[in-house]
Amino acid sequence: MADWLQNLGADIFKGLGLIKETPKPTTDIWGNKPLTPKTPIAAPNYQIASSPSNSLELQLLQQQIEAIRAQSAATPRLPFLDTASARATATSKAGSSVNPVYQDKLNNQLERYTLQRTQQTGQVDAAKAASDTDLRYTQEDIGTNRLRTDQDVNTAIDQSLYNEDQFQQTEGSEFDVNNRAARTALAEAGLTESGLGQQELEQTTLDRNRASNNQLKDFSDERATQNLFRTRTFEDLDVKGNRAIELNDTTKQDLDRQLNDFISMQAQDERDFRLNNESDRQAALYDATNDIYSTDVQTWLAGLKDQGWRPQDIALAAQVYA
Repeated sequence: MADWLQNLGADIFKGLGLIKETPKPTTDIWGNKPLTPKTPIAAPNYQIASSPSNSLELQLLQQQIEAIRAQSAATPRLPFLDTASARATATSKAGSSVNPVYQDKLNNQLERYTLQRTQQTGQVDAAKAASDTDLRYTQEDIGTNRLRTDQDVNTAIDQSLYNEDQFQQTEGSEFDVNNRAARTALAEAGLTESGLGQQELEQTTLDRNRASNNQLKDFSDERATQNLFRTRTFEDLDVKGNRAIELNDTTKQDLDRQLNDFISMQAQDERDFRLNNESDRQAALYDATNDIYSTDVQTWLAGLKDQGWRPQDIALAAQVYA
C-alpha cells in the first residue's frame, strides 16, 4: 500500500511539473541494447478500500498537494529583461540630448578663447607698431638735430674765418697808418735815428703783434669750440639713437613675453575648461541615462500585466530591475 501511495504521489508531482523523470538508457555500460523484456502478467486492478486508514492517508496526501499548489502559485516568477540592452539604449538616448549641449559649451568657449587671442595679438602688434613709430620719430629728430648742428657749426666757423680775415685786413691797415704816423711824429721831432725813437717803434710793433696774435687765437679757439660742440652733440645724439633702439627692442620683447604668457595661461584655462566640461557632461549623461532607463523600465513593467504576468511577478521584476 505504501508503494502504491508513493507511486501515486510521484505521478501527481510529475503532473504538477515539480519533478522530471530521467529517461532510461537505451544501452548498457558496454553499449549493448538490453534484451526485450517479457510482457509481464497484468497486475490485478486493486481498488482502494474506503477504510479509515486509507482515507486518512489520502487526506494527508491531498493536503500536501494543495500546500504545494498554493506555494507554487504564491512563488513569483521573474520576467526577463535584457538590462544591458536597455541601458545601452538609455545611454544612446541620453547622449543624443546631453552631448550637443556640452559640445556647444565647448565650441562657444573655444570661440571666446580665439577672439581673446586675436584681440591680445592685435594689441601687441599695435603696441609694437607704436614703439617702432616712436623709434622712427626719434631717429628723424636725431637726424634733424645732426643736420642743424652741422649747419650751425659750419656757419659759425665760416663767420669766424670771415671775421678773422676782416680783422687781419683792418688790423694791418690800421697798423700801417699808426706806424706811419708814429714815424712821421718821430721824424718831425728829430728822433727817427735815436735809440728812443727806435725803441718806441719796436714797442709799438710788439704790442701790435701781441694783440694780433691774441685776437687770432681767439678766432681759432672759437672755431675749436664750435667743432667740439659739434662732436659732443653728435656723440650725444648717437647715444640717444642707440638707447632708442635698445628701448624699442626691449619694449617689443616685453610685449612678446606678455603675449606668450597670455597664450600659456589661456591654454591652461582651456585644458581646465575641457576637463570640467567633460566631467559635467559625464555627470549629466549618467543622470540622464538613469532617468531614461528608469522610465523605460517603468514602461516595460506597466506592459507586463497585459502580457499575462501576475502582480507578484511584476512586483518581483520591479524590485530586481527598477
